[in-house]
Amino acid sequence: MSITAIIINNIQRWHRPSGLTAAAIWTLLLALLAITTAAVYGLGGTRQSTPHIYYLIVLLGSFFFRYAGGIGVAILAGLLAGPFMPLDTASGQMQSTINWLLRAAGFFTAGLSGALIVHFYELQIRALKDYFYSDWITDLPNRFRLEEIFRQTTKEHATAALIVPDARAFANLANTLGLGHGEELLLSVASRFKKTLPDDWTTIRLYSDRFAILAPGVSGLQAVDWVQERYPELTRNFEVRETPVYADFHFGVAAWPRDGATLFDLILNATLALDATREAGRFVALYSEDDRPRASRNFQLAAEFSRDLDAGRLTPYFQPRICVADNSLSGFEALVRWEHERRGRLTPDQFIPVLESTMLMRRLTEYMLRSSLAHWQTWRDRGHELRIAVNISGRDLLNPELYSILSELVSEFAVPAGSLELEITESEMILFSDASVALLKRIADLGIEIAVDDFGTGHASHAYLKHLPAKVIKIDRLFVQFLASDEKDQAIVGGVLDLARRLKATVIAEGVETREGLEYLRGVGCQKAQGYLIARPMPPAETLEWIASYDPSRGF
Repeated sequence: MSITAIIINNIQRWHRPSGLTAAAIWTLLLALLAITTAAVYGLGGTRQSTPHIYYLIVLLGSFFFRYAGGIGVAILAGLLAGPFMPLDTASGQMQSTINWLLRAAGFFTAGLSGALIVHFYELQIRALKDYFYSDWITDLPNRFRLEEIFRQTTKEHATAALIVPDARAFANLANTLGLGHGEELLLSVASRFKKTLPDDWTTIRLYSDRFAILAPGVSGLQAVDWVQERYPELTRNFEVRETPVYADFHFGVAAWPRDGATLFDLILNATLALDATREAGRFVALYSEDDRPRASRNFQLAAEFSRDLDAGRLTPYFQPRICVADNSLSGFEALVRWEHERRGRLTPDQFIPVLESTMLMRRLTEYMLRSSLAHWQTWRDRGHELRIAVNISGRDLLNPELYSILSELVSEFAVPAGSLELEITESEMILFSDASVALLKRIADLGIEIAVDDFGTGHASHAYLKHLPAKVIKIDRLFVQFLASDEKDQAIVGGVLDLARRLKATVIAEGVETREGLEYLRGVGCQKAQGYLIARPMPPAETLEWIASYDPSRGF
Protein backbone atom coordinates (compact mmCIF):
# COMPACT_ATOMS: atom_id res chain seq x y z
CA MET A 1 0.00 0.00 0.00
CA SER A 2 1.21 3.51 -0.83
CA ILE A 3 2.14 6.07 1.83
CA THR A 4 -0.81 8.27 0.82
CA ALA A 5 -3.25 5.40 1.25
CA ILE A 6 -1.82 4.60 4.70
CA ILE A 7 -2.19 8.23 5.82
CA ILE A 8 -5.78 8.47 4.56
CA ASN A 9 -6.80 5.21 6.23
CA ASN A 10 -5.14 6.08 9.53
CA ILE A 11 -6.69 9.56 9.66
CA GLN A 12 -10.11 8.10 9.02
CA ARG A 13 -9.70 5.39 11.65
CA TRP A 14 -8.41 8.02 14.13
CA HIS A 15 -11.72 9.86 13.82
CA ARG A 16 -13.72 6.71 14.49
CA PRO A 17 -12.66 5.32 17.89
CA SER A 18 -14.62 2.26 18.98
CA GLY A 19 -14.58 -0.48 21.56
CA LEU A 20 -11.93 -0.16 24.24
CA THR A 21 -10.46 2.91 22.56
CA ALA A 22 -13.80 4.75 22.72
CA ALA A 23 -14.28 3.74 26.35
CA ALA A 24 -10.80 4.95 27.23
CA ILE A 25 -11.35 8.33 25.53
CA TRP A 26 -14.72 8.81 27.28
CA THR A 27 -13.07 7.97 30.58
CA LEU A 28 -10.37 10.54 29.85
CA LEU A 29 -12.94 13.19 28.96
CA LEU A 30 -14.92 12.56 32.15
CA ALA A 31 -11.71 12.69 34.17
CA LEU A 32 -10.80 16.01 32.56
CA LEU A 33 -14.26 17.35 33.35
CA ALA A 34 -13.88 16.29 37.00
CA ILE A 35 -10.39 17.78 37.30
CA THR A 36 -11.51 21.03 35.66
CA THR A 37 -14.56 21.26 37.95
CA ALA A 38 -12.35 20.77 41.00
CA ALA A 39 -9.94 23.40 39.67
CA VAL A 40 -12.74 25.93 39.06
CA TYR A 41 -14.08 25.45 42.58
CA GLY A 42 -10.64 25.40 44.20
CA LEU A 43 -9.41 28.54 42.42
CA GLY A 44 -12.34 30.70 43.47
CA GLY A 45 -15.38 29.84 41.33
CA THR A 46 -16.67 30.97 37.96
CA ARG A 47 -15.63 34.60 38.54
CA GLN A 48 -12.11 33.52 37.46
CA SER A 49 -11.08 32.49 33.91
CA THR A 50 -10.70 28.85 34.83
CA PRO A 51 -14.10 27.75 33.32
CA HIS A 52 -12.71 28.46 29.86
CA ILE A 53 -10.86 25.13 30.13
CA TYR A 54 -14.23 23.45 29.63
CA TYR A 55 -14.21 24.69 26.01
CA LEU A 56 -11.11 22.64 25.30
CA ILE A 57 -12.74 19.49 26.68
CA VAL A 58 -15.92 20.16 24.69
CA LEU A 59 -13.87 20.51 21.49
CA LEU A 60 -12.02 17.29 22.29
CA GLY A 61 -15.36 15.53 22.65
CA SER A 62 -16.55 16.82 19.27
CA PHE A 63 -13.22 15.90 17.68
CA PHE A 64 -13.38 12.28 18.77
CA PHE A 65 -17.14 11.61 18.78
CA ARG A 66 -18.57 14.41 16.61
CA TYR A 67 -22.11 15.45 17.54
CA ALA A 68 -22.59 12.94 20.36
CA GLY A 69 -19.25 13.87 21.89
CA GLY A 70 -19.46 17.64 21.37
CA ILE A 71 -23.02 18.12 22.56
CA GLY A 72 -22.79 15.48 25.31
CA VAL A 73 -19.62 16.99 26.84
CA ALA A 74 -21.10 20.51 26.41
CA ILE A 75 -24.19 19.54 28.45
CA LEU A 76 -22.05 17.97 31.19
CA ALA A 77 -19.77 20.99 31.30
CA GLY A 78 -22.75 23.33 31.41
CA LEU A 79 -24.20 21.48 34.38
CA LEU A 80 -20.90 21.17 36.23
CA ALA A 81 -20.14 24.86 35.81
CA GLY A 82 -23.79 25.81 36.15
CA PRO A 83 -26.30 26.29 38.96
CA PHE A 84 -24.32 24.39 41.58
CA MET A 85 -20.99 26.12 40.98
CA PRO A 86 -20.61 29.36 43.06
CA LEU A 87 -19.60 32.60 41.43
CA ASP A 88 -17.18 33.19 44.31
CA THR A 89 -16.32 30.33 46.62
CA ALA A 90 -14.77 32.63 49.28
CA SER A 91 -17.98 34.60 49.84
CA GLY A 92 -20.35 31.82 48.85
CA GLN A 93 -22.01 34.05 46.23
CA MET A 94 -23.88 31.94 43.63
CA GLN A 95 -24.20 32.64 39.90
CA SER A 96 -27.24 34.23 38.41
CA THR A 97 -29.37 32.00 36.20
CA ILE A 98 -28.67 34.05 33.09
CA ASN A 99 -24.93 33.79 33.79
CA TRP A 100 -24.68 30.04 33.81
CA LEU A 101 -27.25 29.61 31.00
CA LEU A 102 -25.18 31.85 28.72
CA ARG A 103 -22.07 29.86 29.61
CA ALA A 104 -23.88 26.60 28.91
CA ALA A 105 -25.07 28.01 25.57
CA GLY A 106 -21.47 28.88 24.78
CA PHE A 107 -20.39 25.33 25.57
CA PHE A 108 -23.22 23.95 23.40
CA THR A 109 -22.30 26.25 20.51
CA ALA A 110 -18.66 25.22 20.78
CA GLY A 111 -19.60 21.51 20.84
CA LEU A 112 -21.95 21.85 17.86
CA SER A 113 -19.48 23.96 15.87
CA GLY A 114 -16.65 21.56 16.59
CA ALA A 115 -18.77 18.60 15.50
CA LEU A 116 -19.75 20.41 12.27
CA ILE A 117 -16.11 21.18 11.49
CA VAL A 118 -15.03 17.61 12.17
CA HIS A 119 -17.97 16.26 10.13
CA PHE A 120 -17.03 18.50 7.20
CA TYR A 121 -13.41 17.43 7.56
CA GLU A 122 -14.45 13.78 7.57
CA LEU A 123 -16.47 14.29 4.38
CA GLN A 124 -13.40 15.78 2.77
CA ILE A 125 -11.35 12.78 3.86
CA ARG A 126 -13.95 10.45 2.39
CA ALA A 127 -14.01 12.43 -0.87
CA LEU A 128 -10.23 12.32 -1.00
CA LYS A 129 -10.28 8.59 -0.38
CA ASP A 130 -12.92 8.04 -3.08
CA TYR A 131 -10.86 10.13 -5.49
CA PHE A 132 -7.67 8.32 -4.56
CA TYR A 133 -9.26 4.89 -4.95
CA SER A 134 -11.24 5.57 -8.16
CA ASP A 135 -10.31 5.97 -11.80
CA TRP A 136 -11.48 9.41 -12.91
CA ILE A 137 -12.31 8.35 -16.49
CA THR A 138 -14.25 5.12 -15.96
CA ASP A 139 -15.22 5.62 -12.29
CA LEU A 140 -14.00 2.08 -11.65
CA PRO A 141 -11.93 1.18 -8.59
CA ASN A 142 -8.23 1.63 -9.28
CA ARG A 143 -5.12 -0.31 -8.28
CA PHE A 144 -5.05 1.14 -4.74
CA ARG A 145 -8.65 0.15 -4.15
CA LEU A 146 -7.84 -3.29 -5.55
CA GLU A 147 -5.31 -3.74 -2.76
CA GLU A 148 -8.06 -3.21 -0.16
CA ILE A 149 -10.52 -5.46 -1.97
CA PHE A 150 -7.90 -8.17 -2.35
CA ARG A 151 -7.05 -8.11 1.37
CA GLN A 152 -10.73 -8.42 2.25
CA THR A 153 -11.24 -11.17 -0.33
CA THR A 154 -8.38 -13.28 1.01
CA LYS A 155 -9.86 -12.99 4.51
CA GLU A 156 -13.30 -14.16 3.45
CA HIS A 157 -12.56 -16.75 0.73
CA ALA A 158 -10.30 -19.74 0.32
CA THR A 159 -9.49 -18.91 -3.31
CA ALA A 160 -9.80 -16.10 -5.82
CA ALA A 161 -8.93 -15.49 -9.46
CA LEU A 162 -7.45 -12.42 -11.10
CA ILE A 163 -8.27 -11.96 -14.78
CA VAL A 164 -6.23 -9.45 -16.79
CA PRO A 165 -7.76 -8.57 -20.18
CA ASP A 166 -5.88 -6.78 -22.93
CA ALA A 167 -7.04 -5.38 -26.26
CA ARG A 168 -4.93 -4.12 -29.12
CA ALA A 169 -7.56 -1.62 -30.21
CA PHE A 170 -6.95 1.00 -27.48
CA ALA A 171 -3.59 2.38 -28.53
CA ASN A 172 -4.42 2.25 -32.22
CA LEU A 173 -7.72 4.06 -31.75
CA ALA A 174 -6.17 6.79 -29.61
CA ASN A 175 -3.16 7.22 -31.89
CA THR A 176 -5.16 7.43 -35.10
CA LEU A 177 -8.44 9.09 -34.12
CA GLY A 178 -7.46 10.96 -30.97
CA LEU A 179 -7.45 10.54 -27.22
CA GLY A 180 -11.20 11.20 -26.98
CA HIS A 181 -12.01 8.09 -29.00
CA GLY A 182 -9.68 6.04 -26.84
CA GLU A 183 -11.36 7.27 -23.66
CA GLU A 184 -14.81 6.50 -25.07
CA LEU A 185 -13.67 2.96 -25.81
CA LEU A 186 -12.41 2.67 -22.21
CA LEU A 187 -15.85 3.74 -20.97
CA SER A 188 -17.58 1.26 -23.27
CA VAL A 189 -15.36 -1.59 -22.11
CA ALA A 190 -15.85 -0.69 -18.43
CA SER A 191 -19.62 -0.57 -18.92
CA ARG A 192 -19.71 -3.94 -20.67
CA PHE A 193 -17.58 -5.60 -18.02
CA LYS A 194 -19.81 -4.28 -15.23
CA LYS A 195 -22.93 -5.54 -17.01
CA THR A 196 -21.46 -8.95 -17.84
CA LEU A 197 -19.62 -9.89 -14.65
CA PRO A 198 -21.28 -11.63 -11.68
CA ASP A 199 -22.36 -9.21 -8.96
CA ASP A 200 -19.56 -10.10 -6.54
CA TRP A 201 -16.80 -9.74 -9.15
CA THR A 202 -14.97 -6.42 -9.37
CA THR A 203 -13.61 -4.67 -12.45
CA ILE A 204 -10.57 -2.47 -11.83
CA ARG A 205 -8.68 -0.16 -14.14
CA LEU A 206 -5.05 -0.84 -13.33
CA TYR A 207 -3.48 1.80 -15.58
CA SER A 208 -3.64 3.17 -19.12
CA ASP A 209 -5.66 0.64 -21.16
CA ARG A 210 -5.11 -2.26 -18.76
CA PHE A 211 -8.03 -3.62 -16.72
CA ALA A 212 -8.23 -6.37 -14.12
CA ILE A 213 -11.11 -8.47 -12.81
CA LEU A 214 -11.07 -9.92 -9.30
CA ALA A 215 -13.30 -12.97 -8.86
CA PRO A 216 -13.67 -14.05 -5.20
CA GLY A 217 -14.24 -17.71 -4.37
CA VAL A 218 -13.37 -18.78 -7.92
CA SER A 219 -10.58 -21.11 -9.03
CA GLY A 220 -8.34 -20.40 -11.99
CA LEU A 221 -10.00 -23.07 -14.15
CA GLN A 222 -13.46 -21.72 -13.30
CA ALA A 223 -12.33 -18.23 -14.35
CA VAL A 224 -10.99 -19.60 -17.65
CA ASP A 225 -14.27 -21.45 -18.27
CA TRP A 226 -16.21 -18.25 -17.58
CA VAL A 227 -14.11 -16.25 -20.06
CA GLN A 228 -14.53 -18.95 -22.71
CA GLU A 229 -18.30 -18.99 -22.19
CA ARG A 230 -18.70 -15.21 -22.25
CA TYR A 231 -16.01 -14.41 -24.82
CA PRO A 232 -18.42 -13.64 -27.69
CA GLU A 233 -20.43 -11.33 -25.44
CA LEU A 234 -17.36 -9.57 -24.05
CA THR A 235 -15.70 -9.01 -27.41
CA ARG A 236 -18.51 -8.15 -29.79
CA ASN A 237 -17.95 -4.88 -31.63
CA PHE A 238 -17.97 -1.66 -29.64
CA GLU A 239 -19.54 1.49 -31.03
CA VAL A 240 -17.33 4.58 -30.65
CA ARG A 241 -18.84 7.72 -32.19
CA GLU A 242 -20.73 5.59 -34.70
CA THR A 243 -17.53 3.75 -35.61
CA PRO A 244 -17.53 -0.04 -35.02
CA VAL A 245 -14.42 -1.16 -33.15
CA TYR A 246 -13.36 -4.76 -32.60
CA ALA A 247 -11.17 -4.86 -29.49
CA ASP A 248 -9.45 -8.26 -30.07
CA PHE A 249 -9.41 -9.18 -26.38
CA HIS A 250 -7.02 -11.68 -24.85
CA PHE A 251 -7.24 -12.77 -21.20
CA GLY A 252 -4.60 -13.93 -18.74
CA VAL A 253 -5.70 -15.65 -15.51
CA ALA A 254 -3.87 -16.27 -12.23
CA ALA A 255 -5.37 -17.85 -9.10
CA TRP A 256 -4.78 -17.10 -5.41
CA PRO A 257 -3.12 -18.75 -3.56
CA ARG A 258 -2.06 -21.23 -6.27
CA ASP A 259 -0.20 -18.72 -8.44
CA GLY A 260 0.96 -16.22 -5.85
CA ALA A 261 0.48 -15.11 -2.28
CA THR A 262 0.43 -11.37 -2.96
CA LEU A 263 -1.54 -9.16 -5.30
CA PHE A 264 1.67 -8.15 -7.06
CA ASP A 265 2.42 -11.82 -7.79
CA LEU A 266 -1.05 -12.36 -9.23
CA ILE A 267 -0.90 -9.30 -11.49
CA LEU A 268 2.53 -10.30 -12.74
CA ASN A 269 1.58 -13.93 -13.37
CA ALA A 270 -1.75 -13.07 -15.00
CA THR A 271 0.15 -10.70 -17.30
CA LEU A 272 2.63 -13.47 -18.15
CA ALA A 273 -0.31 -15.76 -18.97
CA LEU A 274 -1.73 -12.95 -21.12
CA ASP A 275 1.50 -12.71 -23.09
CA ALA A 276 1.42 -16.47 -23.60
CA THR A 277 -2.03 -16.31 -25.23
CA ARG A 278 -0.77 -14.27 -28.17
CA GLU A 279 2.21 -16.56 -28.70
CA ALA A 280 0.01 -19.66 -28.60
CA GLY A 281 -2.80 -18.19 -30.69
CA ARG A 282 -5.34 -18.48 -27.86
CA PHE A 283 -7.63 -15.85 -26.35
CA VAL A 284 -7.41 -17.02 -22.72
CA ALA A 285 -4.77 -18.83 -20.67
CA LEU A 286 -4.23 -19.81 -17.04
CA TYR A 287 -0.80 -19.02 -15.62
CA SER A 288 1.72 -21.83 -15.82
CA GLU A 289 5.21 -22.07 -14.36
CA ASP A 290 6.41 -22.28 -17.97
CA ASP A 291 5.24 -18.69 -18.55
CA ARG A 292 7.94 -17.15 -16.38
CA PRO A 293 10.94 -18.62 -18.22
CA ARG A 294 9.10 -17.79 -21.47
CA ALA A 295 8.86 -14.14 -20.44
CA SER A 296 12.52 -14.10 -19.50
CA ARG A 297 13.36 -15.80 -22.79
CA ASN A 298 11.33 -13.26 -24.76
CA PHE A 299 13.05 -10.38 -22.99
CA GLN A 300 16.42 -11.86 -23.89
CA LEU A 301 15.28 -12.65 -27.42
CA ALA A 302 14.38 -9.00 -28.06
CA ALA A 303 17.82 -7.89 -26.92
CA GLU A 304 19.50 -10.55 -29.06
CA PHE A 305 17.42 -9.57 -32.09
CA SER A 306 18.70 -5.99 -31.98
CA ARG A 307 22.26 -7.26 -31.73
CA ASP A 308 21.92 -9.88 -34.48
CA LEU A 309 20.13 -7.52 -36.87
CA ASP A 310 23.14 -5.20 -36.69
CA ALA A 311 25.46 -8.20 -37.07
CA GLY A 312 23.74 -9.39 -40.26
CA ARG A 313 22.35 -12.64 -38.87
CA LEU A 314 18.86 -12.00 -40.24
CA THR A 315 18.35 -12.97 -43.87
CA PRO A 316 15.41 -12.79 -46.25
CA TYR A 317 14.45 -16.17 -47.72
CA PHE A 318 12.35 -16.24 -50.86
CA GLN A 319 9.48 -18.55 -51.80
CA PRO A 320 8.42 -18.48 -55.46
CA ARG A 321 4.94 -17.93 -56.83
CA ILE A 322 3.70 -19.14 -60.15
CA CYS A 323 0.86 -18.23 -62.46
CA VAL A 324 -1.44 -21.24 -62.19
CA ALA A 325 -2.58 -21.14 -65.81
CA ASP A 326 0.85 -21.76 -67.38
CA ASN A 327 3.27 -22.41 -64.46
CA SER A 328 5.23 -19.25 -65.35
CA LEU A 329 7.20 -17.63 -62.55
CA SER A 330 5.35 -14.62 -61.15
CA GLY A 331 7.55 -13.51 -58.27
CA PHE A 332 8.62 -14.22 -54.72
CA GLU A 333 7.47 -13.67 -51.18
CA ALA A 334 10.21 -12.55 -48.80
CA LEU A 335 10.24 -14.46 -45.51
CA VAL A 336 12.72 -13.54 -42.79
CA ARG A 337 14.96 -16.16 -41.20
CA TRP A 338 17.14 -15.56 -38.17
CA GLU A 339 20.38 -17.53 -37.89
CA HIS A 340 20.72 -17.47 -34.12
CA GLU A 341 24.15 -18.47 -32.84
CA ARG A 342 22.75 -20.66 -30.04
CA ARG A 343 19.21 -21.56 -31.08
CA GLY A 344 19.86 -22.24 -34.72
CA ARG A 345 17.57 -21.03 -37.49
CA LEU A 346 14.47 -19.25 -36.21
CA THR A 347 11.33 -18.82 -38.29
CA PRO A 348 9.06 -15.73 -38.00
CA ASP A 349 6.51 -17.44 -35.77
CA GLN A 350 9.25 -17.93 -33.17
CA PHE A 351 10.16 -14.27 -32.77
CA ILE A 352 7.71 -11.96 -34.58
CA PRO A 353 5.14 -12.10 -31.70
CA VAL A 354 7.90 -10.89 -29.37
CA LEU A 355 8.90 -8.03 -31.66
CA GLU A 356 5.35 -6.84 -32.33
CA SER A 357 5.04 -5.45 -28.81
CA THR A 358 8.23 -3.40 -29.25
CA MET A 359 9.63 -0.73 -31.55
CA LEU A 360 11.92 -3.42 -32.99
CA MET A 361 9.15 -4.43 -35.40
CA ARG A 362 9.71 -1.18 -37.28
CA ARG A 363 13.40 -1.95 -37.66
CA LEU A 364 12.65 -5.44 -38.97
CA THR A 365 10.12 -4.12 -41.50
CA GLU A 366 12.52 -1.49 -42.84
CA TYR A 367 15.31 -4.07 -43.02
CA MET A 368 13.16 -6.58 -44.92
CA LEU A 369 11.95 -3.95 -47.37
CA ARG A 370 15.44 -2.68 -48.18
CA SER A 371 17.10 -6.10 -48.24
CA SER A 372 14.35 -7.70 -50.35
CA LEU A 373 14.45 -4.87 -52.89
CA ALA A 374 18.22 -5.13 -53.09
CA HIS A 375 17.90 -8.80 -54.13
CA TRP A 376 14.98 -7.98 -56.43
CA GLN A 377 17.23 -5.44 -58.16
CA THR A 378 19.85 -8.16 -58.70
CA TRP A 379 17.23 -10.37 -60.39
CA ARG A 380 16.09 -7.48 -62.57
CA ASP A 381 19.65 -6.62 -63.57
CA ARG A 382 19.92 -10.20 -64.86
CA GLY A 383 16.78 -9.84 -66.90
CA HIS A 384 14.19 -11.31 -64.54
CA GLU A 385 11.22 -8.95 -64.20
CA LEU A 386 9.52 -10.36 -61.12
CA ARG A 387 7.34 -9.17 -58.30
CA ILE A 388 8.51 -9.12 -54.68
CA ALA A 389 6.09 -9.36 -51.74
CA VAL A 390 7.05 -8.26 -48.22
CA ASN A 391 5.00 -8.80 -45.06
CA ILE A 392 4.32 -5.86 -42.75
CA SER A 393 2.62 -5.76 -39.36
CA GLY A 394 -0.60 -3.90 -38.69
CA ARG A 395 1.38 -1.94 -36.13
CA ASP A 396 3.66 -0.70 -38.91
CA LEU A 397 0.72 1.42 -40.03
CA LEU A 398 1.16 3.39 -36.79
CA ASN A 399 4.68 4.31 -37.87
CA PRO A 400 4.53 7.95 -39.03
CA GLU A 401 7.65 7.37 -41.13
CA LEU A 402 6.35 4.35 -43.08
CA TYR A 403 5.13 6.33 -46.08
CA SER A 404 8.36 8.31 -46.43
CA ILE A 405 10.43 5.11 -46.08
CA LEU A 406 8.47 3.42 -48.86
CA SER A 407 8.60 6.50 -51.04
CA GLU A 408 12.37 6.70 -50.69
CA LEU A 409 12.82 2.99 -51.43
CA VAL A 410 10.61 3.13 -54.53
CA SER A 411 12.66 6.07 -55.79
CA GLU A 412 16.04 4.60 -54.81
CA PHE A 413 15.44 1.23 -56.51
CA ALA A 414 13.30 2.64 -59.35
CA VAL A 415 10.55 0.14 -58.57
CA PRO A 416 7.92 0.00 -61.35
CA ALA A 417 4.27 0.09 -60.37
CA GLY A 418 3.04 -3.35 -59.38
CA SER A 419 6.48 -4.81 -58.68
CA LEU A 420 6.37 -4.37 -54.89
CA GLU A 421 3.58 -5.88 -52.82
CA LEU A 422 2.89 -5.35 -49.12
CA GLU A 423 1.10 -8.20 -47.34
CA ILE A 424 -1.02 -7.49 -44.25
CA THR A 425 -2.52 -10.39 -42.32
CA GLU A 426 -6.31 -10.37 -42.30
CA SER A 427 -6.48 -10.79 -38.51
CA GLU A 428 -4.69 -7.44 -38.12
CA MET A 429 -7.29 -5.61 -40.20
CA ILE A 430 -9.32 -5.26 -37.00
CA LEU A 431 -6.80 -2.61 -35.96
CA PHE A 432 -7.50 -0.49 -39.02
CA SER A 433 -9.00 2.95 -38.71
CA ASP A 434 -9.81 5.64 -41.25
CA ALA A 435 -6.26 6.92 -40.84
CA SER A 436 -4.80 3.46 -41.54
CA VAL A 437 -6.92 3.07 -44.67
CA ALA A 438 -5.92 6.56 -45.81
CA LEU A 439 -2.24 5.65 -45.34
CA LEU A 440 -2.66 2.45 -47.36
CA LYS A 441 -4.28 4.43 -50.16
CA ARG A 442 -1.32 6.83 -50.22
CA ILE A 443 1.01 3.83 -50.33
CA ALA A 444 -1.01 2.35 -53.21
CA ASP A 445 -0.60 5.65 -55.06
CA LEU A 446 3.17 4.96 -55.04
CA GLY A 447 2.48 1.94 -57.26
CA ILE A 448 2.75 -0.53 -54.36
CA GLU A 449 0.08 -3.20 -54.33
CA ILE A 450 -1.69 -4.14 -51.09
CA ALA A 451 -2.41 -7.80 -50.34
CA VAL A 452 -4.61 -9.34 -47.66
CA ASP A 453 -2.70 -12.33 -46.27
CA ASP A 454 -4.18 -15.47 -44.65
CA PHE A 455 -7.65 -14.57 -45.85
CA GLY A 456 -10.42 -16.50 -44.12
CA THR A 457 -8.69 -16.96 -40.77
CA GLY A 458 -9.29 -13.58 -39.14
CA HIS A 459 -12.22 -11.40 -38.14
CA ALA A 460 -12.30 -9.18 -41.21
CA SER A 461 -15.59 -8.59 -42.97
CA HIS A 462 -16.34 -7.60 -46.55
CA ALA A 463 -16.64 -4.03 -45.27
CA TYR A 464 -12.88 -3.92 -44.71
CA LEU A 465 -12.21 -5.08 -48.27
CA LYS A 466 -14.64 -2.49 -49.56
CA HIS A 467 -12.57 0.37 -48.19
CA LEU A 468 -9.04 -1.07 -48.53
CA PRO A 469 -7.07 -0.53 -51.74
CA ALA A 470 -6.31 -4.28 -51.80
CA LYS A 471 -5.66 -5.82 -55.20
CA VAL A 472 -4.47 -9.20 -53.95
CA ILE A 473 -6.20 -11.76 -51.70
CA LYS A 474 -4.17 -14.69 -50.39
CA ILE A 475 -6.13 -17.79 -49.38
CA ASP A 476 -4.69 -19.30 -46.22
CA ARG A 477 -3.04 -22.71 -46.44
CA LEU A 478 -5.67 -24.03 -44.01
CA PHE A 479 -8.19 -24.11 -46.89
CA VAL A 480 -5.71 -25.26 -49.56
CA GLN A 481 -3.97 -28.21 -47.93
CA PHE A 482 -6.81 -30.71 -48.56
CA LEU A 483 -8.51 -28.78 -51.32
CA ALA A 484 -8.65 -31.63 -53.85
CA SER A 485 -10.76 -33.83 -51.56
CA ASP A 486 -12.52 -31.57 -49.05
CA GLU A 487 -15.85 -30.18 -50.27
CA LYS A 488 -15.99 -27.52 -47.55
CA ASP A 489 -12.55 -26.20 -48.51
CA GLN A 490 -13.66 -26.20 -52.13
CA ALA A 491 -16.75 -24.17 -51.24
CA ILE A 492 -14.68 -21.65 -49.28
CA VAL A 493 -12.10 -21.26 -52.04
CA GLY A 494 -14.88 -20.91 -54.61
CA GLY A 495 -16.47 -18.18 -52.52
CA VAL A 496 -13.19 -16.27 -52.21
CA LEU A 497 -12.58 -16.51 -55.95
CA ASP A 498 -16.07 -15.21 -56.68
CA LEU A 499 -15.55 -12.34 -54.23
CA ALA A 500 -12.16 -11.52 -55.78
CA ARG A 501 -13.65 -11.41 -59.28
CA ARG A 502 -16.26 -8.91 -58.11
CA LEU A 503 -13.56 -6.82 -56.44
CA LYS A 504 -11.25 -7.21 -59.45
CA ALA A 505 -8.55 -8.65 -57.20
CA THR A 506 -5.95 -11.35 -57.84
CA VAL A 507 -6.13 -14.53 -55.75
CA ILE A 508 -3.02 -16.34 -54.52
CA ALA A 509 -3.37 -19.78 -52.94
CA GLU A 510 -0.82 -20.49 -50.19
CA GLY A 511 0.37 -23.89 -49.03
CA VAL A 512 -0.01 -25.80 -52.32
CA GLU A 513 1.65 -29.14 -51.64
CA THR A 514 0.05 -31.61 -54.04
CA ARG A 515 -0.37 -31.83 -57.82
CA GLU A 516 -4.07 -32.58 -57.31
CA GLY A 517 -4.48 -29.37 -55.36
CA LEU A 518 -2.71 -27.33 -58.04
CA GLU A 519 -4.86 -28.91 -60.77
CA TYR A 520 -8.01 -28.10 -58.84
CA LEU A 521 -6.91 -24.46 -58.50
CA ARG A 522 -6.21 -24.35 -62.23
CA GLY A 523 -9.66 -25.71 -62.93
CA VAL A 524 -11.51 -23.12 -60.83
CA GLY A 525 -9.53 -20.19 -62.21
CA CYS A 526 -7.22 -19.29 -59.31
CA GLN A 527 -4.56 -16.96 -60.73
CA LYS A 528 -1.45 -17.68 -58.62
CA ALA A 529 -0.08 -20.25 -56.18
CA GLN A 530 2.85 -20.86 -53.88
CA GLY A 531 3.80 -23.76 -51.66
CA TYR A 532 6.19 -26.65 -51.09
CA LEU A 533 5.07 -28.32 -54.32
CA ILE A 534 6.65 -25.44 -56.21
CA ALA A 535 9.58 -24.74 -53.87
CA ARG A 536 10.39 -24.16 -50.24
CA PRO A 537 11.68 -20.76 -49.08
CA MET A 538 15.35 -20.49 -50.03
CA PRO A 539 18.27 -18.15 -49.24
CA PRO A 540 19.23 -15.44 -51.75
CA ALA A 541 22.06 -17.33 -53.45
CA GLU A 542 19.90 -20.41 -54.07
CA THR A 543 17.07 -18.20 -55.25
CA LEU A 544 19.13 -16.81 -58.10
CA GLU A 545 20.16 -20.33 -59.14
CA TRP A 546 16.55 -21.53 -58.91
CA ILE A 547 15.35 -18.70 -61.15
CA ALA A 548 17.98 -19.52 -63.74
CA SER A 549 17.10 -23.23 -63.79
CA TYR A 550 13.30 -22.97 -63.55
CA ASP A 551 11.43 -24.41 -66.52
CA PRO A 552 7.63 -23.87 -66.50
CA SER A 553 7.07 -26.57 -69.11
CA ARG A 554 8.36 -29.34 -66.84
CA GLY A 555 5.40 -29.05 -64.53
CA PHE A 556 5.42 -30.35 -60.97
